[in-house]
Amino acid sequence: MNGPVGPGLRATLAQVADPVQLAAAWADVLASDQEDGVLGQGVAQFAEDADEHLARIAGELRSGTYKPGQLMPVKLPRPDGRIRLLHVPAVRDRVVERSILAALIPEVDPLLGPFSYAYRPGLGVADAAQAIAVLRDEGLRWVARTDFHDCFGSIPVHYLRRLLSVLIGDADLLALIGALLDRRAAAQGSAAVVTGLPQGSPLSPLWANLVLAGFDVRVVRAGFPVVRYSDDLVALAASRDDAWEAMRVMSDAAAALGMPLDADKSAIMSFDEGFCFVGEDNR
Repeated sequence: MNGPVGPGLRATLAQVADPVQLAAAWADVLASDQEDGVLGQGVAQFAEDADEHLARIAGELRSGTYKPGQLMPVKLPRPDGRIRLLHVPAVRDRVVERSILAALIPEVDPLLGPFSYAYRPGLGVADAAQAIAVLRDEGLRWVARTDFHDCFGSIPVHYLRRLLSVLIGDADLLALIGALLDRRAAAQGSAAVVTGLPQGSPLSPLWANLVLAGFDVRVVRAGFPVVRYSDDLVALAASRDDAWEAMRVMSDAAAALGMPLDADKSAIMSFDEGFCFVGEDNR
């Protein structure tokens, strides 16, 4: 499976440990936690002595002594009655992760290609809908609609590590990211291994997009334009038979990553019938 390639990234651990960047990362963590109007206990405690905490984090990063904490399991009810399990990092780890994002996104985002629309600066649902409309107007009026089953939980972390080892030239930054990928989840009296990427980690969406960039390229090289929003995707085709072939190509590309598609959410349809993609109706 081909993944994104390019020159080594210039991002360094020194950037991540920069006090100005860490302060901006903390501001992002605080703003995110305030969205529901109630600060979490950990964020509130961090805020009481934020300057001291940030100085300690910066010092530990620079000295190579920073140790990520365990992930905290959080169960959220879904509208369909099922439970969504998140694994949320400690506040200090969220600050560090957002600082890593600030260092990496300017260089990693261009590697993700024009087929992915989620978790990227300046892109969103409206852009994905517009891309689908343009392809429809070019005569591709059939779609293979699907998504990945348990996308974050099935991300091949070993493959992600190989990608990062090629892309990131700073050994200290790579070691920090490796330590974050090694985190386990708190459990009763022990720590549990987290399969794939933890939902709740600020870095997980970027890592998922990086892994799936190779999937996108494989489908497009087979002749099928693809529009992907996180784990939801459509491949467009000129006929029903071509759409079925697009579904086969996507299934093979997903299997090569060890990430099965969700059979219950996979279907062939046309714009004449109409279909919904990430909340947008398409006809």
